[in-house]
Amino acid sequence: QEEGVQGILHYQPTFHFTGLQRMGYDPNQCPVSSEFFYKRELNLPMHPRLTDENINDMINGVKNAAAKVRKRHCKA
Repeated sequence: QEEGVQGILHYQPTFHFTGLQRMGYDPNQCPVSSEFFYKRELNLPMHPRLTDENINDMINGVKNAAAKVRKRHCKA
């Protein structure tokens, strides 16, 4: 979002849903991989009305965000 690219979370672990929590589901019942994936997924806009400019903006936004993450991790 900081780079002007709106991402949406599509795939949440089942225990994140209130209805399932009320039924007794909790994080210990789900594989570790579901939470691992959830925290690392990247969903970019994809639809037929995207223009070349939109796509280039997304590419640049992802590159800039990746550079910031790299820079942050290299300081550690």
